[in-house]
Amino acid sequence: MIFTIFTMLGEDVKVEHTTSDGRIDLVLKTDKSIFIFELKYKKSADIAMAQISDKNYAKAFADDGRKVVKVGINFSENQRSIEDWVIE
Repeated sequence: MIFTIFTMLGEDVKVEHTTSDGRIDLVLKTDKSIFIFELKYKKSADIAMAQISDKNYAKAFADDGRKVVKVGINFSENQRSIEDWVIE
């Protein structure tokens, strides 16, 4: 759904972006920033953010020059919506 929304808006978005340390769930590139999204289900946004850091996903964009923004999102099973999120 997130991919579809960004695609419909004409944004540069990739899913399952492969790095040397793993796969980033979603990468959104704008003129000024690169957003790294890690999505979790029934866990926590902090766990998602820890994965971004532990696997050093931002390293893949170190030479790009744009600001890298890390986004961890957790989805709730009961509410069927975003339960919590962290942005760095």
